[in-house]
Amino acid sequence: MSDAPTVFVLRQSSNLYRIRLSQDILQELQWPEEEEFECLGFFRVPGELLCAAQSNTNDDGSHPFDPILRFRNHSQQKNVHVLADIPPASVLTAPFRIFNFKSKWTTDSRTQLDLQLGTEMTKRLGWGSEVIQPIYARAWSRLLLLVSASRFVEVQNQDFTSWTPHDVLP
Repeated sequence: MSDAPTVFVLRQSSNLYRIRLSQDILQELQWPEEEEFECLGFFRVPGELLCAAQSNTNDDGSHPFDPILRFRNHSQQKNVHVLADIPPASVLTAPFRIFNFKSKWTTDSRTQLDLQLGTEMTKRLGWGSEVIQPIYARAWSRLLLLVSASRFVEVQNQDFTSWTPHDVLP
């Protein structure tokens, strides 16, 4: 991985909606070779977007986002008789946090990839003003983490030494 895993900004005068990834990040992601393919995005918290190619599944056939995708199309009840049946706002707003987008290789050699997130999603990553803030990127386990400049500063102030992976037994 490169020493500075920032996303290279592709800016066009009329539409700012693409993020171009570096070759170092792409090698770690191992995303599909097709010219254009579907991806999933999930805003875990404001300014922090996890992305995955839709076709990248685990050995057992599951997708890393399966646990959250069930909330995207949460079925509505016809009759609500108790307030406890109403999902919390975090569930009801899930469709705003989970979305599909396309990624497209810009070269035949597959050395540059454009994530076509759309204007609204890039604004949520901090690209809403004249001065474009950096977006920090990290590839991990075929997942892509994109972090706004403000979220990056916020997490730099957090202690990370106490985190224990889910699959590690005490």
